[in-house]
Amino acid sequence: MTPQSYLCYQIIYLLQTTGDAFTADEIAEELKAHPRTVRKHMNELYALDIVHHAEWEPSGKKLLPVYRYGAGRDKTRPSRSNVARRCARYATRKREALKRCGGDQ
Repeated sequence: MTPQSYLCYQIIYLLQTTGDAFTADEIAEELKAHPRTVRKHMNELYALDIVHHAEWEPSGKKLLPVYRYGAGRDKTRPSRSNVARRCARYATRKREALKRCGGDQ
């Protein structure tokens, strides 16, 4: 199975030429395409091992895959509990830093 859409080839070209990693929404914005269509094509390209998950980016309550060109090694998706713990740790550190600076009196 090969990519059948011109948009797929545009996505591949973008990822190849920049060498950067993008979320599907960033690719959609760059190529002026609908995000849902780009996500569909990214899933197809991922299934064909043309792209891989380089990172996972938090977006609200979801984790979005960040795609990179090539059949590289996928970054493991963090579990939801890890994300929640990181957010809680960040909030605690932020409160402590504000207290040290005298911002929370």
